Amino acid sequence: MKLRSIFITFSTLVLYFLFAILIFGVAWKNSFHDWLTHCIGGGTDSISFVWFLAWWPFAINHGLDPFVTKLLWAPSGVNLAWTTSIPSLAILSWPITAKFGPIASYNTLIILSPVLAAWSAFLMIREIIREWWPAFLGGYLFGFSTYEFGQLLGHLNLTFTAAIPLFLWVCILASKRSWKTWKASVMLAMLLAFQFYTSSEIFTTFTIFIVAALAFSYFYATQYRVSLKTIFLGLALGYIGALLLMSPILVAMFDSSKQFSGGSAPSIIGFGTDLLNYFIPTPVTWLGGSSMTFITHLFSGDYAEDGGYIGLPLLTILITIIMKYWSEQKIRILIIMLGIIVVASFGPILHVVGIPISTAPWILLYHLPLLGYALPSRFMMYAWLVMGILVAVWVVDSHRKRDAIVRSGLTMLGLACIFPNPNIYNNWSPTHVPHFFSSKTICRLMPKNTSLIVIPFGLSGDSMLYQAAAGMCFSMAEGYTGSVPYPFNLWHVVIPLTKGQYNEINPAHLASYISTYHVSRVAVLTGIPLEKNARNMLAESGMASRMTYGSVRLYERGHDFLSPPLTLTGVALQHEKFMTKWEASNQERNRGAITKTCDTLGIPQGVPQDIYTWLLDHHLAH
Repeated sequence: MKLRSIFITFSTLVLYFLFAILIFGVAWKNSFHDWLTHCIGGGTDSISFVWFLAWWPFAINHGLDPFVTKLLWAPSGVNLAWTTSIPSLAILSWPITAKFGPIASYNTLIILSPVLAAWSAFLMIREIIREWWPAFLGGYLFGFSTYEFGQLLGHLNLTFTAAIPLFLWVCILASKRSWKTWKASVMLAMLLAFQFYTSSEIFTTFTIFIVAALAFSYFYATQYRVSLKTIFLGLALGYIGALLLMSPILVAMFDSSKQFSGGSAPSIIGFGTDLLNYFIPTPVTWLGGSSMTFITHLFSGDYAEDGGYIGLPLLTILITIIMKYWSEQKIRILIIMLGIIVVASFGPILHVVGIPISTAPWILLYHLPLLGYALPSRFMMYAWLVMGILVAVWVVDSHRKRDAIVRSGLTMLGLACIFPNPNIYNNWSPTHVPHFFSSKTICRLMPKNTSLIVIPFGLSGDSMLYQAAAGMCFSMAEGYTGSVPYPFNLWHVVIPLTKGQYNEINPAHLASYISTYHVSRVAVLTGIPLEKNARNMLAESGMASRMTYGSVRLYERGHDFLSPPLTLTGVALQHEKFMTKWEASNQERNRGAITKTCDTLGIPQGVPQDIYTWLLDHHLAH
């Protein structure tokens, strides 16, 4: 019997994997060469994760501090403890990276993400209902949800969510089988630490929702208080153990000597789930997604973050579950938690077709520590997990064969409605590394203790991929690790460089930037848009073209390059002067627009300033 259970368990894993192969098309479309040179999803976010996968093995092999890199935004560097640097996944995939390269590791992890998420949810749900088929459907609902496949467009840290259902699975096993507290605590600590090293954002939001669920259950379901007290003790010890395992990265995060991250946190205000997203699919979904872009492009977030689409069949099932099981306390707790998660996913401002309608309850919480970095639309991951449990319970609760067939059929129809769009996930993005970098020619041409600038600059190009391909042999006064770190965010050449607005750059300011950060070479990729403008910008800044290596034109400082470096104080003063002038010219116009928008929404005075700022930007954009 035990062998049969093990066989079924791993057969389920294989079945989920075959679904992933079907969606990504690797079985018949992508050759092994494509696996090494094409990225699933593509985009700058994907490239940054490829770099992270290469960085951790490189840093550990060379005895470097892996939490701080001075290869990006040199010479001050970046504190990677504050970025999405995925150390857990980088170490997990180290053998693949060593053998085939970081792109192969990235693709492997991307494909395994929904598979392992679905399988872990299956294990957790099967422990609740003890039936394979309903648990299989519930696991699929979580692992192959619209949230998961939206994030698969480039957010590896947010797709690798298997630790969340496994955490709940361990809690259920510990409760049902009367495990010793230390045994459960050790396993919970390992899962929590793994999740933190994968995504501190998910770790934080999961902690909030699990504490809320347990507290609600404790005060609402008094008959379970004894067992809940046991769970509380195991959880408390698990979190203490997790803190010990997380101590290296926590020390790096709060070490004042390593605070190079800086920059400003991205605004979460425009990244709530649009109310219509629950009913209308985005192009991420196969059925109907491409035909609804005239509506979905108006949603305030983007397609990667619009993971709320449920579809009418699943919505019908959820309504049926609410009506049928509301009187059952356990199910009612899950339904209430689902409602709380959905409302929280609206964010501080409720949107309908991208239009801000009113404030939402999350406005009371999002300014708490760390929550300012959590995008509310991503809370839908927890909603999909709860829906997986509810649907599995509904399917298994069939006393007649006919009812079981009807419920399974309706569930499969709902799964078909959210099936990912193969036209997106079969088209892998090719990566091209110029021979100048892959052959490591650049390594011989960089003077010691100097840095490089690559144009296209920062997140507008693939310079981090080139650096990884060259074996991390040179430093760059640029990069993409989220926000622009301090003090680089004070320079007013960084944004136009990133956007390719070369004509708007003051040549003297660029020359000062080059001198301040010890830039000895600038590499310009030939054939890029506005290449002529980039060349003119460099020439006016005193950089001279020395040689062309295939598709790369290399620039060095010319004889007339005399711009002195700026001290940190000088950079700050330059920034303050610019901002004072800009704010003075816009203050009056901003005040009137903000007041009008807030009056329209009925928002009182005294709400956080960043909400006013976001409302202003939205008002001006429309």
